[in-house]
Order: sequence, then C-alpha cells, then structure tokens
Amino acid sequence: MTDDIQERIALSGLYDAHDVESALREISEMRDELVGIKDHAAKQIARAQEWAEAEESRIQQDLTWKESSVLVWFRREYPDKSSKKLINGTLKRRVGSLVAEVLDADQVPHEYCEYVPESWRPDKNKIKAHFKETGEILAGMDIERTDTTYTVDTGHKEIK
Repeated sequence: MTDDIQERIALSGLYDAHDVESALREISEMRDELVGIKDHAAKQIARAQEWAEAEESRIQQDLTWKESSVLVWFRREYPDKSSKKLINGTLKRRVGSLVAEVLDADQVPHEYCEYVPESWRPDKNKIKAHFKETGEILAGMDIERTDTTYTVDTGHKEIK
C-alpha cells in the first residue's frame, strides 16, 4: 500500500473488524435515511402537485366566469367596436372572416376565375367580394364565416 492510502486508513479510525462492522452499519443507516428522504420528498411533491391542480382548477373556473362577464358587458356596451381600452386591460373583438370553399371548379363562372398556367381556377378573393356585394353564393362554391372571437388582454403572457 502506498503511504497515502495507509494515512487515510489511519485517519478513518478503522482498526479492526469490529470498527469496520460499525462503519458498515452506519453506511446502511445513512443509505436508509437517503431512501427515506427521497420517499418523503416524492410524497410531498405529489401532495403539492395535487394541491396546485385543485387551486388551478378553482381559479380557472373563476377566471372563465369573470372573463365571460366582462365580455358580455363589452358586447352590450360597445357592439360595433373592435376593441375597448381600459385602465387594467383591453377587450378585443375579432370578427370572423369569410372562407370560400371550392365545391366544383367547373361550375364557377369564368369571370370569377384566374388563369394559372394551362388552366383556370376560382379566384377566391373575387368570389368573396361578389358575396359581400350581393350576398349570392356562386355555383360550385360555398361561403362560410369563421367564428367571431373575443379576448381579454391584461398584459399577461398566455397562461398554460
């Protein structure tokens, strides 16, 4: 053995089998204590997660109700405005857009089509403009409006 190893053994206080047995028992107890600490921490983490989920659910329900109430007020008081800025936030309305869907391109009148290399295809912008002017849905097309959305912006980043 090197002098360094002999010195460490001498400093450890282990001189015979009895000392080593005592050290092994202490090692076993320390390892049991580590397992106990990890088990205790895991149980506390699980309890904390359950608590957080319950609190998040409660607050999310309250938040949804409060946002709905605020948006009902906004729709009632400002039916034609796209937004209303207040001290603590902004209420916004985004009107759904028109979506033109081609059901049968061959039925769409050519004046509402655009020429692309070697063929004609319906020009959805012209078709939507025609619908806005006349309310008529052209043959071979379907027009739908996406839902209007409302948001409450208080300057917070999106909560996940």
